[in-house]
Amino acid sequence: MIIFQAQDTSSLRELLNLYIECFDNQQHNINILKNYILQSLKNHCVWLAIENNHAVGALMYIKNLEPDLLPASISQNYDLQRCLYISELMVSTKWRGQKIGINLLTSFIQHIDIKIYTDIFIRVWDKNTPALTLYQNMGFTPLTSIEQTKISPDGKSTFVMKKIYFHRKTTGNNEGISF
Repeated sequence: MIIFQAQDTSSLRELLNLYIECFDNQQHNINILKNYILQSLKNHCVWLAIENNHAVGALMYIKNLEPDLLPASISQNYDLQRCLYISELMVSTKWRGQKIGINLLTSFIQHIDIKIYTDIFIRVWDKNTPALTLYQNMGFTPLTSIEQTKISPDGKSTFVMKKIYFHRKTTGNNEGISF
């Protein structure tokens, strides 16, 4: 398996397919999703895990954060120009349990320019136990939470999803990580 930072838009189709696979219970506007992924690729804000020429995992992030992207308790207490926000961490269902998420996060963290960036944030659904465990083992700590009303997979009813924001300092290495 190869893990690398994407340098162009050639992975768009692979990322689009991976996103849809990982979030198959959600309604997707393909054009909006395609533009979102394309923008991340153009900004060099994607790390990929490739096996047999297929994306089996990806980490997408945002730099130069806008205050409305994060809860006020974060945006008012951190220098957002020095923060990174992991917007997606996806692993193909067929490849889960093989440390791809760990490897993507580790590669990402090891390559952060700590002279520029001091903090990393990621948000996760409170019912996603594997992700909660992964982030805590990678040195992230819970900071705050929000509730979002989502449409159920049946497309008719709604439910409330609690999402937890996790934080860790960029240390330039993997200090504080436990497996």
